[in-house]
Amino acid sequence: MTRPLKGVSLPCSRLRRKAAALDCIKWALGTSGTARFARLTQPVPAGRLRLLSLAVILVLIAVSVSAQEPLVFDDPGLEARYNRLTTELRCLVCQNQNLADSDAPLAHDLREEIYEMMMAGQSNEQIKTFLVDRYGDFVLYRPAMSGNTLALWLFPGALLGIGAITVFFTVRNRNRKLADQMREGTN
Repeated sequence: MTRPLKGVSLPCSRLRRKAAALDCIKWALGTSGTARFARLTQPVPAGRLRLLSLAVILVLIAVSVSAQEPLVFDDPGLEARYNRLTTELRCLVCQNQNLADSDAPLAHDLREEIYEMMMAGQSNEQIKTFLVDRYGDFVLYRPAMSGNTLALWLFPGALLGIGAITVFFTVRNRNRKLADQMREGTN
């Protein structure tokens, strides 16, 4: 039997899908009926099973070896400083998490880099300056007040002021209307 799609254009996409499905079934069955399906249901030879088991074990070993090693501090004060610093810095991938809480690979790399810089004797300000120069002010949860971060510092206060003024005038107008209604009711 010849394939129905060769040289024939079917007008309806539903007919094309049915013909394609029939072609797939014919290919899977092949000329010998269920020969291809029978091969898939046969048991796996012992040699292949051992090879597959070995491959799975090697992958698991490789994953466990590449796991993150904990950072070791000689001084508890240095560890506390490291923890404070990583909570003050933002993860560039997660954006709403600090470096200490993030599981992103970049956060892991930045934590290691901060650790190495601390072990080299650099201060928190030197480390922050290095990260700001490399990644911008976004890396800091509390950026310094400068020309490009002025809006970040002034906008919340301005918004709060506008809200307070709006509430003040709304309450004052409502009180005036109530007072006017009371005067009209007594007259």
